[in-house]
Amino acid sequence: MKQVLDFLSKEKIGHLATTEKELPKCRPFQLQFHEDGKFYFCTSNNKDVYHQLKASPHTEISFMNN
Repeated sequence: MKQVLDFLSKEKIGHLATTEKELPKCRPFQLQFHEDGKFYFCTSNNKDVYHQLKASPHTEISFMNN
């Protein structure tokens, strides 16, 4: 876990993939913080991504270094 946290402390922007009507939707997302082995991201409850996450728990997030 330490390696992951070290990496994420440098690379805070990743891409979050959700689904909408069975179609993939990918967008940049910023890691806000981590606590007790959990990662936290923020969005507004009036955005499409919020509704996509509520409708389907199947999601992925990907980070990479430049």
